[in-house]
Amino acid sequence: MGTKKCICCLISIMERNYTAYNAVQLAADSYFLQWQMVSDEESCEFWETFRNTYPEKEKDIESAIRIVKSIRLNNVRFSTEEMDLEKQRIERSINRKNKSKKKGLWAVSIAASFLVMVASYFLIRQNFPPAPSFTEEQTQYQSKENKNIVLTLPGDSVIAFDENTEVIIDEQGSLTVSGNNQKALFASKVQSPEKETEIKMNKLVVPWGKRSSLVLADGSKIWINSGSTLEFPSVFSISERLIRVEGEIFIEVAKNDTKPFTVRTEKFDVIVTGTTFNVTAYNDETTQRVVLVEGSVKIDIENKPTMNLEPNDKFSLTGNQAEKQKVDVYDYISWKDGIYRFSGDSLENVLKCLSRYYDANLVCADDVKNMQLRGKLALLDDLTSVLDNIEVIVPIKYEIENDKILISKK
Repeated sequence: MGTKKCICCLISIMERNYTAYNAVQLAADSYFLQWQMVSDEESCEFWETFRNTYPEKEKDIESAIRIVKSIRLNNVRFSTEEMDLEKQRIERSINRKNKSKKKGLWAVSIAASFLVMVASYFLIRQNFPPAPSFTEEQTQYQSKENKNIVLTLPGDSVIAFDENTEVIIDEQGSLTVSGNNQKALFASKVQSPEKETEIKMNKLVVPWGKRSSLVLADGSKIWINSGSTLEFPSVFSISERLIRVEGEIFIEVAKNDTKPFTVRTEKFDVIVTGTTFNVTAYNDETTQRVVLVEGSVKIDIENKPTMNLEPNDKFSLTGNQAEKQKVDVYDYISWKDGIYRFSGDSLENVLKCLSRYYDANLVCADDVKNMQLRGKLALLDDLTSVLDNIEVIVPIKYEIENDKILISKK
């Protein structure tokens, strides 16, 4: 296909407005999936042209590629009836569009489309997966408390949400909260403070089983994992940008060389001017860490030399012992895409992550807690389906007993 024809194709497909797609939306798009799974000359040339035309979308494209590569390798289970019906629908559609194509190419198209259907089934359509759904039988091991995401504003105004939420702050300090398909404005405009002492913090508490996201006044974006608390101002001070976190966040910091950005945890500060990284700082865990995706950061620990991180570095703090090592960063940030990817993690640590994500009481027997897991789990399934997949990876079994799930050796 010539360049002129490809540009025409680009204009046609741009009716989907790919420039407005985020990484997750791209990963769920059928034409994007075709390019990644069964690429042909047309799709390759289209996406190459798109990348050259819109270089600002490169980060979303690379993230979407990682998502597709992760999800398409997960175990997928459909009922026989679901598979037959979907395959018939795809075959009818492809038959209409490909009557003039060779039989071999037609068969490949069916297989490709079926792969698209399978992968799309598991992809999330928003920044965070919807709250996991449970059958009546499964709810017995969930927390009995009615846990909501809670946003506390200066002056002790409290707003609670029972669904995953997105908070957006504009440059004037107005907060808009979206959740459960609704949007509401919860704070009037405020003026930029003239003194550091005038900074007042909002607090966002995200309980087990929930996720949230936040766009700060400077444009920085934060994904907030289950069991986390984040303190942030509506507007930043004159000299610095400061937030406090307990739990886990993934953050893309808007660049500003004159006003550094600090993520403060109980044990260390992460100081940057503009970069992307993950912070895990749960107070109930012995090890806290920072994983750097791009840019550079400084780790400031009391009574210790400052530690500088480069992309693909992981900083870990266990007690007073600090260390740095190279890692595959996606193992540590995949949770924001609705995936957990493990590379030798212990079963005990994996179950801790799942406990927070699903708000479930998972109890691990001593004889299996050190088993190592390598693989990926799609977190769009209910918890029992995820545990079924783990049973395939390691020889364990699980039993639901009252308000907990017991994990033991098979």
